[in-house]
Amino acid sequence: MKLKISLLLAVCLCLYLTSCKSPSGPSDTSTTTSVSLPKSGDWTASTAFGSFDFTVNSSSTYITKINFNFSNWKGRSGSVSVSKDPGWAISNRTFKIETSIMSDQWTIDGTFETNGNKASGNWKAVIGSQTETGTWQSSPKS
Repeated sequence: MKLKISLLLAVCLCLYLTSCKSPSGPSDTSTTTSVSLPKSGDWTASTAFGSFDFTVNSSSTYITKINFNFSNWKGRSGSVSVSKDPGWAISNRTFKIETSIMSDQWTIDGTFETNGNKASGNWKAVIGSQTETGTWQSSPKS
């Protein structure tokens, strides 16, 4: 008799457990944002000093060249190109270019948007004892 009751309890417990549904916890309502690599190729940005162009390599991991285009700014006119091998790294969609043009020190900080088709940031030029700064926005050249 004791065995029958134990067996009956075991069967009832199995039936109960298999018919129970796991409780549904809070549903995950978060969304995943797709992040694209920056578009490779040539980009251009307008600035207070004129403009600059830069080149993103084919694997979208480095900026390999920057071309400063001065438009009669602080006594500077014309274009100056600076290249680097393998380049200035792009990491987590951000980059920092630090370079010298003659005795001027230039810094370009930037971030690519998650779609990989726009970038923006800040620039800084130390010219003698003066520091000039500004912002920029860029997109790939067509």
